[in-house]
Amino acid sequence: MLHAALAERLAAGAASVVPHDGDAQWRTLSGEREVPAAVLVPFVERPHPTVLLTRRQDHLRRHSGQVAFPGGRADPDDADLIATALREAAEEVALPVDAARVVGLAPPYRTVTGYVVTPVLAVIPPD
Repeated sequence: MLHAALAERLAAGAASVVPHDGDAQWRTLSGEREVPAAVLVPFVERPHPTVLLTRRQDHLRRHSGQVAFPGGRADPDDADLIATALREAAEEVALPVDAARVVGLAPPYRTVTGYVVTPVLAVIPPD
C-alpha cells in the first residue's frame, strides 16, 4: 500500500530533517525575511502512483504559467503548515481536506523570494 510505504520511508529519514538552502546563492535578493509556506505533494493512489501538479493561470500576478504543487503562504488562521497545504489544495484544485491522508513532511526549502516552503506529503484517492 502506497500510504504505508511512504510513511515508512519518511520515518527512516526523519532524524535528518533540516531546511534546504536551495536558493542560498540568491539570499541577498530577498533579504533575511522568511515567510512560512507549504505545498501539498499529493501522490495519487493508483497501480502506478502519480503526483498531482497544477499549472498556475497566465493572468496571475506571481508565478504565472508555472507548474507547481498546490500550496502557498501560511495564513494566520491556519493551525499549522499541514493545514496550510490542505487549505491551499482545497482552494486551488478543489481537493476535499479530508480526502488527503498525510504521511509526513519533507525538509523545508528556502526560496529566493524569502519563503520557507514545507512539502506536506499525502496520498489521495484517484477520483
